[in-house]
Amino acid sequence: MNGDGTRRPVAQISLLFGKGRRPDIGALRALADAHGDFSVCHEHFVEGLAAGAELLVNGLTFDLSDLAPTDGAGVPECAHRFDVPCNVPEQEVEAISLVPGPHLSGGAAMMPIVRSMLELAVSLSRLDGLLALVWQPAQSWIGPRYFASMTRNWLEGGVFPARGLVGLGAVPD
Repeated sequence: MNGDGTRRPVAQISLLFGKGRRPDIGALRALADAHGDFSVCHEHFVEGLAAGAELLVNGLTFDLSDLAPTDGAGVPECAHRFDVPCNVPEQEVEAISLVPGPHLSGGAAMMPIVRSMLELAVSLSRLDGLLALVWQPAQSWIGPRYFASMTRNWLEGGVFPARGLVGLGAVPD
């Protein structure tokens, strides 16, 4: 919950790039082909442009939206920073968004879905020009290397990556 009682997204990751540096569908396909740990199974078009894609990992699909050359997603708030310089101004970045596919939305908080989404985000952390990944439920901006390292460790049996995926803050009461 936000401080005002409204709900944050259960599972959403934003990937932040410098202005004009968001990847297009070609960069996404090249990354999938180069590493083979996910695949692009469908493209989403807006006015004839590939604005997003459905990505497949572990038999589950996730939607990645706001690819170049279409408009980027809104930049999420930053309550916590991990391995992201404080001098990265929010107005100088653009975002793309990763969410569970529509058929997974009811179970987006289930561990197999969260694990697969984070595994996919680790793969996407290799995208050129990526400044940070944002775990939206915690409003945490996390540097790509740190995100990949802590998440990979957890996926391989280590401790849950609470530093970054859990946001703690003081409230008036």
